[in-house]
Amino acid sequence: MNLIKNLCIRVAPICAAFLLVGCATNFTGGDNATYSSSLMTDSFSEPIEEESPLGFTNDKSREKVLETRGLRHLMDENYMVGPDDVLEISIFEWQAEGARDTLDLRVSKVGEIAMPGLGAIQVGGMSVEEIQQYLVNELQEAGIIEVNPRVGVSIKEFRSKRVSIVGSVVAPGVYALTENVASLMEIISLAGGQASGAGNVAYVLRTSENLDNPAQIEIDLDELFRGGTSDLNAILSDGDTVYVPKSAQIRLYGEVNRPGSVVIDKNLTLIEAISEAGGLTEEADKSIVRIDRKVGPGKTRGISLNLAAIEAGQRSDIMLQEGDIVHIPVNESKKAIKKAFDSFSRIFSAGYRIN
Repeated sequence: MNLIKNLCIRVAPICAAFLLVGCATNFTGGDNATYSSSLMTDSFSEPIEEESPLGFTNDKSREKVLETRGLRHLMDENYMVGPDDVLEISIFEWQAEGARDTLDLRVSKVGEIAMPGLGAIQVGGMSVEEIQQYLVNELQEAGIIEVNPRVGVSIKEFRSKRVSIVGSVVAPGVYALTENVASLMEIISLAGGQASGAGNVAYVLRTSENLDNPAQIEIDLDELFRGGTSDLNAILSDGDTVYVPKSAQIRLYGEVNRPGSVVIDKNLTLIEAISEAGGLTEEADKSIVRIDRKVGPGKTRGISLNLAAIEAGQRSDIMLQEGDIVHIPVNESKKAIKKAFDSFSRIFSAGYRIN
């Protein structure tokens, strides 16, 4: 009897705590019932504009990609020699005379090579076949080899056309083209593909068009590689640069099961980000979720919203942006209830064991 009396005395304050906690919490009933804490403030009550999807390949970029596709025919044409290319030229008749039969000649900045016996010859913009025929004609006209000169021309080093790729790829660097142009997929493949942690977007800077003001094209790599969209496979030429950034991230703190960074893969909403973080804890307060968003150098905008209203379909989910910091606060009422319940459970268990 004394045991039961003692147990009731110890339980009474906890029951009172439950009553006090209940008074501190405002409950709205119905199918989409939500709790709103009496501690909620309006310091982040700025209205939220409807967010547009982050979609990587916008209409302007698609138009620019189509413009580059106009260079596609250059892939089917013979390589056109340019500055810094190294040509290997063989003249078989010179070998019979004991002279050096093979020459390695670098194309100058103005597109010329210094050919023994012929002097400076303009070869820039010509194909190997065109250079070969030109040398045959020049050797005959100069009387150096009058009858059927046998000339061989090949490219020993490709150096005149280069494309750079930087950022989150396995092997970033400058790659020499062995054709007049190359596709974006080819350049990314040459660089070993996307590195771990790479984002799903690539930025192409077309310096070949305007060195002072390069055109920028944003391309969704997921759509390009896995969607098989050839319309996004931009054609690159000498001087172009490809940048593959790391994946965009947001951070979640507070009452989520796995707080930390979450990768933004295309369009990530608040609900999806919380799911990626393992969901909410039992003590999370859905009524005053806050997002800190950068709006400029050293400037942050605070956004507050009611997550329960989003879950209930009463308002649209918000699209997160790179660098967003999401705070999920603790609901003090739920925390107090859980603490009191845990205390009651320990006391009840202890009394049951003694009995």
